[in-house]
Amino acid sequence: MFEIIKVNAVNKLIKSVLLIAAILLLRKSFNRKSIKYANKIMWSLLFVYLINPFGLQINIENASYGPILDACFSFIKQLNEYTELLLIKFSNVLYLKKRLIAAILFLIYLIFTAIETNKALRSANKVNNLDINEYISSFNLKRRVDVLINDKLETPVSYGFFKPKIILQTYILKDDIMLKNVIYHEMMHIKKCDILLNYFKYMLACFYWYNLFVLLALKYIDEDLEILCDKLVINKMGGSNLVKRDYLETMFKLSTVENKNVNKFVSELNPTLERMRIMSSYRITKLGVLSLALVFILSLNSFAYFNVEPDDKVVSSVKALDEGSKLLSDRVEVIDKDEYEEINKMSDNLIALRKIDIKDYDILDGLESRTYKFNMFSSDTTYHNGFTIKLSEMSCSSGLNYEIMIQENERVIYDETFDKETILKVKANQDNEYKVVIMNKQGKKLKYNIQINSYVR
Repeated sequence: MFEIIKVNAVNKLIKSVLLIAAILLLRKSFNRKSIKYANKIMWSLLFVYLINPFGLQINIENASYGPILDACFSFIKQLNEYTELLLIKFSNVLYLKKRLIAAILFLIYLIFTAIETNKALRSANKVNNLDINEYISSFNLKRRVDVLINDKLETPVSYGFFKPKIILQTYILKDDIMLKNVIYHEMMHIKKCDILLNYFKYMLACFYWYNLFVLLALKYIDEDLEILCDKLVINKMGGSNLVKRDYLETMFKLSTVENKNVNKFVSELNPTLERMRIMSSYRITKLGVLSLALVFILSLNSFAYFNVEPDDKVVSSVKALDEGSKLLSDRVEVIDKDEYEEINKMSDNLIALRKIDIKDYDILDGLESRTYKFNMFSSDTTYHNGFTIKLSEMSCSSGLNYEIMIQENERVIYDETFDKETILKVKANQDNEYKVVIMNKQGKKLKYNIQINSYVR
């Protein structure tokens, strides 16, 4: 019933859009009424989904489970069909090689930008202040944190992971309350390794540059991390109304300043009115916590891929398949020569781009078998999601009696015996591995030609 499958980046496109849309719709409510880490949990779930190359396929028998479940399974089946059509359109343009070339170019640009930013930030003077040292030591970090002054920047920033640094301005040193709030805020970013998350976030954006929703999410991830940092700082400083008031005053003073000389490879304290509103009204409610739990559980469906089996489909492993049994599937169909020729009417260029093109003439001894293995994955061709098997010029002195078994990954999806030449059309999945086994069931030699070609359904 359950099967681990490989899922490529383009296949994640549609589900990632739905997951991001759900987070964007609810993030404001989570920031105001749910636990502090609510949005960080949801964004982390998105990150795990995008970098995880595997998914859980759930095979559901097409039986009757009642009107409600039957309607759900019917919807799932139709959704799978529409999703596959969209994936074919995207995959036929976004080959893996194309995606990687663009991703590498974006990555080189980001690395160059980060290096240039770090060079600019190094032109600062080190600060030695007893109050600052006390604030830093209260976080009990093993990493040494240096504090620098750079008036070329308008607002405080922090950068660096192994050797973190905080950049302040002279006007902040003149305000004791602002100084404490700023140091606590930047130290919280450093303690929570937010700068590392920033690096990872932009690297992920490089590899998903074609997903506009991922790029849109970057802005809101930054804002939610800042809101979480605000909450944690206020909580560390005692959480009293006086602490909250002083912190909001600091945010208000800094909100009028816009830093134009840094990019997002640093953690920048530049508050917005939205953050101030959230800090002034934030409280955890039962509804907020329950909403987070419900959305999180529903979002786990992003990792699941439902497959509604046909009525006559029997799911079986190779080892469990008894000799002589038959396994039929609506994904495999016997076709005639006319349909076969129609499928294979392709231009010379498309034939050259075929992922699978197996041609073989073979002789099987009595009761012998032969296995043909191939993978539907392709980095530089169109989305191949089907293949044909043509057996011709067959002869056996005692008459034809042979078996064709098709295995997808670790599952047998088709097993049938034939007494004449045949042509099969198979619905396949792009990233799966397949085995086609020809078994001679006679005691005499079997001669045959086999041709296996992939195509775009």
